[in-house]
Amino acid sequence: MNTFSPRITLGILNHNNQIYEKYIKNSLISLPYNYELIIKQDLMPAMAYNQIIKEAKHQYILFLHIDVHFDNYFLNSVAESIKLFPNFGAMGVVGVVKAFLKKKQYIRASETSNKYVTTLDSCCILINKKHNLKFDDIHFNEYHHFIEDYCMQVKYNLKLQVNLINTNFFCDTLNQFKNINNYFYHSSNTIKSQGARWGNWLQYKIALDKKWGKKVITT
Repeated sequence: MNTFSPRITLGILNHNNQIYEKYIKNSLISLPYNYELIIKQDLMPAMAYNQIIKEAKHQYILFLHIDVHFDNYFLNSVAESIKLFPNFGAMGVVGVVKAFLKKKQYIRASETSNKYVTTLDSCCILINKKHNLKFDDIHFNEYHHFIEDYCMQVKYNLKLQVNLINTNFFCDTLNQFKNINNYFYHSSNTIKSQGARWGNWLQYKIALDKKWGKKVITT
């Protein structure tokens, strides 16, 4: 395994301690690397993430959902992806693309390629604090579409690309987990219990499209 070099802050919004204990906590305990951990509670996601950006001591911040788990190869893969794409705008583990006159396509991360996507799923997003971007906590003060909005800021304000991390992504709603090294797993806890467009999904999708003057493809 390569030496982990870039220092990373892990940012987490713990909105359900039972899910936190079941999934991400064990992954954090087993990580062999030094990292800064900032956990927020009782805040809306975009606001919590902005507070984490303000408090983070490191240049790179990895925001994670609590219903995920990963092995101790994962942060090394994050580091290698940063080295491979030092000018990245944002990175994640699953995203979507839509070619002209074609349907939306989900692109999952793998350790054999660093593919580009248009927007990322919110379960995992890596940002560079030096870009001086913030999550829009005015238009997106709930759980929907603030990550897609950040990806739009990366693409149109910074003219940078959105990448996938070199890891093996698994998700209950897209594919089944295989017990291999270097993985990131998302249980999709909310989607399984409430559906993909739960809550005020449509309201915030309309706000996203209006802000950017186009239909933004989302996960």
